[in-house]
Amino acid sequence: MHQVTEALLQQQLTMVQSDACGIASLIDQMNFVCSEVGGNTVALTVTDNNSNVSTCTAAIEDNVAPVAICQSVTVQLDASGNGSTTATAVDNGSNDACGIKLN
Repeated sequence: MHQVTEALLQQQLTMVQSDACGIASLIDQMNFVCSEVGGNTVALTVTDNNSNVSTCTAAIEDNVAPVAICQSVTVQLDASGNGSTTATAVDNGSNDACGIKLN
């Protein structure tokens, strides 16, 4: 689960940083899951101290690179000098918060 801080949203959504009456609350949702990354949008709601409400949407992005962890493998060559291995054989625990696909 990815945690989005209110400070980060205030920085990125400059249209909701201020209100003449003051901001009572900034968003409805602070935690996002991997299934919300990409084409999905999340509604962000701002409420001022007089209960006036404004809503906009934002896309959720996963900009954290996966961690590739490899292990050495020995590949035996055939009589023609060819050999092969697989991503699964070389992988040694690679990971990402939203999962990985070895290829």
